[in-house]
Amino acid sequence: MQWALFEHHVLFIIYTIEVIPAEHGDIIYGGLDWRPRLNMAINLAKRHNLPPPLQKRLRAIRAEVTDKKLAERRNTAVHGVHKSGKIDGEYTLTMPRLPEPNKHTVLTAYDLKDLGDEINALSNKTLELMTDIGNWRMSDHGSKNRLHSIPIREPEGGVGIAKSFYARTKHLFGNFWG
Repeated sequence: MQWALFEHHVLFIIYTIEVIPAEHGDIIYGGLDWRPRLNMAINLAKRHNLPPPLQKRLRAIRAEVTDKKLAERRNTAVHGVHKSGKIDGEYTLTMPRLPEPNKHTVLTAYDLKDLGDEINALSNKTLELMTDIGNWRMSDHGSKNRLHSIPIREPEGGVGIAKSFYARTKHLFGNFWG
């Protein structure tokens, strides 16, 4: 499961909105749990006047995590005490701190795989949104903080697109890559 990657992408959405290098953002926002991070990203998106469709997608990501109980299900899968079930591939997960009837959850290996797939899809949506916010931030429609030092043009061919994206990303995230 890529929950950590999802949380990482949410952090980078914040860094992209704020136009701050990762090493500074890690100090400011790195200690936040997933929910405050996501709420912070939503509030910053509104504060920086991101286009409504981008804000809507960010709120939809929060709704998906909440509605599907992804954080709770992931925590049970990761932190629950695992006991093999009566059927091969079935597990009873126990969370001692939860009250009955939520204390014990029976899951199959397929359930765990499906949860991992859901979290991976969420992480991919978050990465796509981060990229779209970065592209908006780089455009002439971005806020007064847009980055004028990188020329905005349509590169030709796959290599040109890759070089342009790399240059823009490196400028956004500073020396994150070294």
